[in-house]
Amino acid sequence: MTENKKGFHLSRAFRSRLCAVTLIGLVFLLTAFFFRWMRQDPPSAADHPSVGRGLLDLHLQGPEPSESVEMDDLRGSVVLLNFWGIWCPPCRAELPHMVALTGAFDGIAGVRVLAVSCGAPGETEQIGPLRKQTRDYLAGRRLKMPVYTDIGGFTRRNAEMALSGHLFLQAYPTTLLIDRGARIRAVWIGYAPGSEIEMRRQIERLLARYEASSP
Repeated sequence: MTENKKGFHLSRAFRSRLCAVTLIGLVFLLTAFFFRWMRQDPPSAADHPSVGRGLLDLHLQGPEPSESVEMDDLRGSVVLLNFWGIWCPPCRAELPHMVALTGAFDGIAGVRVLAVSCGAPGETEQIGPLRKQTRDYLAGRRLKMPVYTDIGGFTRRNAEMALSGHLFLQAYPTTLLIDRGARIRAVWIGYAPGSEIEMRRQIERLLARYEASSP
């Protein structure tokens, strides 16, 4: 009877050790898989399915109510078109980087960075209050950037058609890189740290390509 109890205790102890070893092994495998996944490079914005499609039209209100930006005004320029909102946490995280990009390319011929302030989805967008709220938000954080707005969502609808339903307007911020021929060359949906580095790199790559092909 004593030997049976001893054998039972040994068997139970062995099973406990086996379970512990199995659990440790599983944790190790999951950890290794996680770090391997983290090391993988995210897909490039230049590989988005909408790259190569054309943006048919664009109409924005400029920094002043009397100013407007039309598609014809952008012909021959590389354009970084960013849709964002002060209500959107990822947009707020991206904002300082977008301000830096705006400053970096300010005054450089053939490049436009247009950050379009948008109201929250499902809300009636009133341009006057939206512009004031956006300017107050920027001023409160000592950020300087021209405020563009999309009257009636005209430009967003055109962008949505170009993106062919690839999550546009379901995720903010959304940023398009548009070439001189109004074709999409890169798309960023949402914001991830480091996206601004790729945006700058893609703009510079496009400019270098044009420079190399000029006579």
